Amino acid sequence: MYLRTDFVQRHRKAGRQRRALLRGKVDVVNFKDNSVRITLLSEIFPPIHGGSGRWFAEMYPRLTNADVTYIVGNHPDAKTLDIEKGWKTHRWDFGWHFNGIEDVSQMGKHLKGAWRLRRFLQRHPTDQLHAGRPLSEGFVAAMACPKHTPLVCFVHGEDVSVAKTSRQLTLVTRWTLSRCSRLIANSKNTQSMLQNEWNIPEDKILLIHPGVNCGQYTTAVDRDSLRESLGWEGRLVVLTVGRLQRRKGQDTALHCVVKLRERFPNLLWVIAGSGQDAEYLRELAQRLDVQANVRFHDSLNDRQLQEMYRAADIFVLPNRTVGRDIEGFGIVLLEAQASGLPVIAGDSGGTIDAVSDGVTGHVVDCSDIENPRDLAEKLTRLLESETQRIRFGQAGVQWATSFDWERVANRAWQEFETLDRQTQRKRS
Repeated sequence: MYLRTDFVQRHRKAGRQRRALLRGKVDVVNFKDNSVRITLLSEIFPPIHGGSGRWFAEMYPRLTNADVTYIVGNHPDAKTLDIEKGWKTHRWDFGWHFNGIEDVSQMGKHLKGAWRLRRFLQRHPTDQLHAGRPLSEGFVAAMACPKHTPLVCFVHGEDVSVAKTSRQLTLVTRWTLSRCSRLIANSKNTQSMLQNEWNIPEDKILLIHPGVNCGQYTTAVDRDSLRESLGWEGRLVVLTVGRLQRRKGQDTALHCVVKLRERFPNLLWVIAGSGQDAEYLRELAQRLDVQANVRFHDSLNDRQLQEMYRAADIFVLPNRTVGRDIEGFGIVLLEAQASGLPVIAGDSGGTIDAVSDGVTGHVVDCSDIENPRDLAEKLTRLLESETQRIRFGQAGVQWATSFDWERVANRAWQEFETLDRQTQRKRS
């Protein structure tokens, strides 16, 4: 009832403003009052690291006529960042990790989260409720979403793929997806999975790729001095950026160093990122005796990462599929290409959408961890040919412009605005 009343009041106010404008009593209509109110529910959001969090933080503030409220994960540095960015945030301690219906404790947390979200939406009505992923934000949002309010959920590929490993995860994910008005797929691979494995109608799926800030990720002006400051002078530098976990393939990179170091003694493979595999990877580097050709960096800020992109020679993301855990898209591939680097990506999940194979780099099979022949072969060609690196790098800069965040936001806004118009027609 409160949503219907709010809807009527909002449009009565809009009518009064239009009539006042026609009578010449006001000069400008306050269109902010007529904006689409969107509430985003996502545990991953800056300063919490994650590709999806970066996606949301870059895209939503660019929506042209949206009033966005963020219900996002808490972090010690969040208050300072929220003030700096001017985000309208509500920081929650989520703690939702779905382990199955039989996990009474976790189910209780999900139900409590849904009750809290429902109460929040009663105090702060919204035109659209958006969830950062199916589990657990989408599940909680589906339980709390008021009637006649469209629910939009982002799907990243690995989430719906891993959900197939458990009957209970499958049931809950299927119910969540069925409650959504729209599903945003981050790649063609994710779109295909939703249609073929989850039987989602095509018209319910929106294909919207993540993007890159082409104004921040640029080619280096003084590359030599930058390389000197990083201690990379005289080295052929291969860069890998990403969370340290098995499907990202940093262990494959270390085995590849073994194959290449004799031919390229000045090779330096820089692995930037943190994660659960940090100790495993450092021990593997010692066991393979490649410490002289490998450097690990963690806790890097955006500026430091941008400098590494500009100073490196080649970017490699040797990701692979581990069980049903796949690479959703690979925003770091776009960042590298925008910075003028040739790229090599593993053939897993949605990476094929992020790279123009044979034009800006290569997509290769990285499934053989200890003997990555395809990766070593393609990387050897690039290490030997500066001309090829320059050609791929220049093409990559042009390719990345089609993924600029402004374009991504415009595409998303068109879909959200269309959904709002459809919802208004149904309500009236």
